[in-house]
Amino acid sequence: EPSGAWHQMVRGWVLRECFFADRPWWGSVSTMAEKQKDLRRLAAAAGSIGAAFALTLAACGSDGGETAADGGSDDGAAAVTNACPIDGCTVDITEVTAEGGELRIAWETNFTPDFAQNHIHLYWDTYEAGQVSSDAESVHNTEQGNWVPTDVVPTFLTEGAASVEMREGSTRLCVVAANGDHAVLDVDAVDCEDVADLLS
Repeated sequence: EPSGAWHQMVRGWVLRECFFADRPWWGSVSTMAEKQKDLRRLAAAAGSIGAAFALTLAACGSDGGETAADGGSDDGAAAVTNACPIDGCTVDITEVTAEGGELRIAWETNFTPDFAQNHIHLYWDTYEAGQVSSDAESVHNTEQGNWVPTDVVPTFLTEGAASVEMREGSTRLCVVAANGDHAVLDVDAVDCEDVADLLS
């Protein structure tokens, strides 16, 4: 039977790992799943730590959730979380309208964007998806471009690198999902919209 001091030590570790979630690795779904599995193993070892420890673990699991591939349930009714579904995070532009010299973009995602974790990169198609990524040079062997990262849904007004003034002749706005380190998750999962008719 583990000692009371051991219980306190383990519970403190759980709280630290769960609730100091602003570290870069927490944006990684695979690492998060591994952390949750570690926590469950500790729960089993803790034995008599009881309901308080179980509630702590439950709170940790709710931060990013589990996909079916990670051992979680998939009953079709689960709330959308920041974690990517098994087929990957996607962003789809549904409408673009002109507004005050800029463009308001409506989009849908299959995850809940969070700037510190999985979120959206918006850019003009003067760049390719691999260029609007923090690992453009090291992974995609290309020059890094300019983009606007955001977690704003369901609409976003263009600004910064995505402003109309920054389009450099482009007439297509594009979106792609990226992780908390601003690395694009899938360079092929891009959605672009031609906005030529909205440009003055």
